[in-house]
Amino acid sequence: MNTLMEAAMVFLDKAHVELDDGLRLGDQVRIRDAAEKAWNAVVQATDHLMQAHDRIPLPGREAHRARRDFLEETGHPELAQKYTYFAERLHGDMFYGGAMLPAQRVRQYLEEVRDYMDRVSKV
Repeated sequence: MNTLMEAAMVFLDKAHVELDDGLRLGDQVRIRDAAEKAWNAVVQATDHLMQAHDRIPLPGREAHRARRDFLEETGHPELAQKYTYFAERLHGDMFYGGAMLPAQRVRQYLEEVRDYMDRVSKV
């Protein structure tokens, strides 16, 4: 992988594989891991955009806010809203909280992540 965007693509591809495996096997851990990989795709894509603007998110707890602030400051509040939603839904609810959602909804989230990545790559 040469760029953060390439890393994002790898994470999202692996999220699809984990989700398919998890659903086929009835393995909730794999489904939760798929959500976390999709979340990591969002983070990597966002960091790619920040890097292109010579910005680096702060480490630790401040990283989420730094990414959201950056997206808003560069005129993309809709991306900041999506970023926040993915953080809560994929990272918080599904991965950490263990929320089990219908398969179709999780697949939709992964497609929304792909759309987010496409949009970020065009900024």
